[in-house]
Amino acid sequence: MKNRQKLGQFLMVKYLDGNIHPEKDGKFLRNDYGKPHPPEFPGYDEEYYRNVVKDAGEKLKMKEFPPENKN
Repeated sequence: MKNRQKLGQFLMVKYLDGNIHPEKDGKFLRNDYGKPHPPEFPGYDEEYYRNVVKDAGEKLKMKEFPPENKN
């Protein structure tokens, strides 16, 4: 059970918020000052964006506002 908890914690940190924290041999990389190496920000693939539009497309559309009345 302990190994699964460690694996779970490791995976949570590695992929937190969609960012990927680089690691080697199961240990997270650190910079020359001992601080964590910056994460990679790979973004999402085209399929992800298409699914967002498919699921919530109408909610995401921009609404047209009436022109401002300048007096």
